[in-house]
Amino acid sequence: MIYVFVILIIVTTLRHLCFWKPCGGKRFYKNTNFMLISHRGYHKKYPENTTQSIKRAILKGFRAVEVDVCPSGDNEIFCSHNLDLERETEGGGFIDELNSETIINIACNTQKKSYIPTLTSVFHKYNQKTMWIIDVKTKSFFHIKHAYKIIKIIKEHNLTESTIVSSFNPLFLWYVKIIEKKTMTGLILKTQKLLTLTNIVHPDFLHLRADIVNEKTIKYSTRKKTPINAWTVNNKPSTDWLKSLGVSE
Repeated sequence: MIYVFVILIIVTTLRHLCFWKPCGGKRFYKNTNFMLISHRGYHKKYPENTTQSIKRAILKGFRAVEVDVCPSGDNEIFCSHNLDLERETEGGGFIDELNSETIINIACNTQKKSYIPTLTSVFHKYNQKTMWIIDVKTKSFFHIKHAYKIIKIIKEHNLTESTIVSSFNPLFLWYVKIIEKKTMTGLILKTQKLLTLTNIVHPDFLHLRADIVNEKTIKYSTRKKTPINAWTVNNKPSTDWLKSLGVSE
C-alpha cells in the first residue's frame, strides 16, 4: 500500500512540475504581440497609482496600465506601491494596520490634492477602457489572505480576461491559481536564478526587470510559452531593443 502512495506522490509531483500550460498570452494581447504598459499610471503631473495618473495614461493612449495594490487592516484593496504611508503621503503608519475610512482621507505628497484610491473605485471608473496589471504587494511570504478579495473585485467588474495579477511573492500567485485558475498571473523577477519557480507557481507571464532580459530568458520564456512583460523601460531605444527580442512590453 505504501508503494502505491509513494508512486501517486511522484506522479502528482511530476505532473505539477512538468505538464502544465500557461493560459494568458493570447487572452491578454489579443490582436497584438507587443504592448506598451503605463507603469503606475502616467505620473509626470500627478502622483503614481492615483485616479488622475491612471486617467492620464489612458488619455495618452496606453492600452494597459499597471497599478500597485496593498490591503488595509479591514482588507480593502488600495492602490499604493508602499505599505508604509510616510514615503508618498501626508499620513503615517502602515496601510495594512489602518482601516479604509482612515486611508481614503490621507492626501498624497503633492500640491494638487490627490488621495489613495481603492482598486474598486479605479475599476468602477475605467474598467472598460484599458487592460490591467495588478502588482500585489505583500508584507511577508505568508501575507496572502487578500488574494481572495482581489480576485473577487476583478470578477465583479468582469475583468478576468483583461487583468493580470502579478507579484514578487510566488506563494501569493500559487494561492491565486488555487482560488481561481482562470485568473492570469505574472511572476515578477529581478534575477534569472529564480526562473525555475515557474514550474511550481505556473504563471502565465514572466514580469522581468529589463536588465535581465537576454537570450537565455527569451529562450526560457519561449519554451514555457510565458510571454515577458519587462519593467521599467522609459525610452524609445530600450523599447525598440526589447521589441526586436520578442518581448511583449
